[in-house]
Amino acid sequence: MIFLSDCILFLQFLTRVCAMLLLQCPNKAFESWLKCRKHMAALHSGKEFRCEFCEKVFSRPDKLRLHTLTHTHIKEHMCDTCGRQFARKDKVQLSFV
Repeated sequence: MIFLSDCILFLQFLTRVCAMLLLQCPNKAFESWLKCRKHMAALHSGKEFRCEFCEKVFSRPDKLRLHTLTHTHIKEHMCDTCGRQFARKDKVQLSFV
């Protein structure tokens, strides 16, 4: 007896296999469909996000935002231990290492 849940799982599997065959990058191999899809959306979507200071181009807006911090010199995050200031919160956490 075939259950509806088995059919749904099989359809999801077929969808991912077909998507992996359709979404292929000639420069890189992927271990999962999700990583391939994320790569294609980020690097091959045709969208560009350009830095207003140096004209460097990024494929994702969050990467442009992080890059822009190098130009503004605004350091909003302070380490409670050493008192150093950082532009990025993740760099504060690295100061402990």
